[in-house]
Amino acid sequence: LTENGYKATALTGLPTKEDWKAILRGGKTVAYTAGQTILKQGDQLQRLYQIISGACVVSQVLHDPAQDSRRVLALGELRTESTFGEVSFLLGGGATASVVAKEATEVYVIEAEYLKRLFNEAPLVGGRFFKYLASVVALRCSQAEEVAAQPPPLQAAAKAAGARTPGSRRRQGLKALDKAALFQLQEQQAALPALA
Repeated sequence: LTENGYKATALTGLPTKEDWKAILRGGKTVAYTAGQTILKQGDQLQRLYQIISGACVVSQVLHDPAQDSRRVLALGELRTESTFGEVSFLLGGGATASVVAKEATEVYVIEAEYLKRLFNEAPLVGGRFFKYLASVVALRCSQAEEVAAQPPPLQAAAKAAGARTPGSRRRQGLKALDKAALFQLQEQQAALPALA
């Protein structure tokens, strides 16, 4: 979310430097130690996060009601300038995954309440910012699809032999995440009044 973190693209209507200054004015820096939870799956916090320094591990607890079991799925690692919290910010629900500091980490945090006030005062800033968030989520989905489509050679060999690999479970988890997010988005869109 930092000005430097924003990369120019061919898209138009994204936040300007002035927009970013106004958006970033409402944030604060928070320091975390290795192993400290930054965001817990299910938390109803409406915040956006960007890593200033350090690294974080992202994981998700998957529940299987049929077998009354749960397992933790490692989704990946986030590093400097990575953002998270967009899905729960956009959909208004709980966090879809947990984020834990892998090492000493500083994170820039912006509360949704600040952004709501800002966007009420400056609706065009809000429109440009939501377009930016949509592009971040679309890029993340595209990257997840690329990873899922190209398994590492050793995983491909194990899969050919019929073994279940960590990568295959990760791809299943990503597909489940995509389906859950799509379902929530469809519900949100169905509840919106028609614009005419």
